[in-house]
Amino acid sequence: MRRGSNRPESGGRESGRTRNGPLAAKSPHGNDQRHHLLANFSDTAPTFTKDDFDGLFNTVGYTGNGADGSVRDYYLEASYGALTFQTDVYGWFAFLTPEPTTAPTAGAWATTSGRAR
Repeated sequence: MRRGSNRPESGGRESGRTRNGPLAAKSPHGNDQRHHLLANFSDTAPTFTKDDFDGLFNTVGYTGNGADGSVRDYYLEASYGALTFQTDVYGWFAFLTPEPTTAPTAGAWATTSGRAR
């Protein structure tokens, strides 16, 4: 390729390659650690427990609440056993404001999230 050009030097045909080699997606593998925060508004009560969410995210073969496997199961299967997905679940945290009845503006979200306890 010519410097500063997206076209190959020979005749303008695309080659399916980048400047440094073929395009390729990186395969996920190893251990992936995530965090999940549970929160609810001041005028609502959680329907599920922290343990329910921990099971949904982390328990191999999870079948609670109608589920057919956990998030961990999904990533193990989708990666052909190459990726172990682990989620730490924290909460419940309560917002100091009631559930909004309409969608707030971006500024309202910033104000509300700053008041979480």
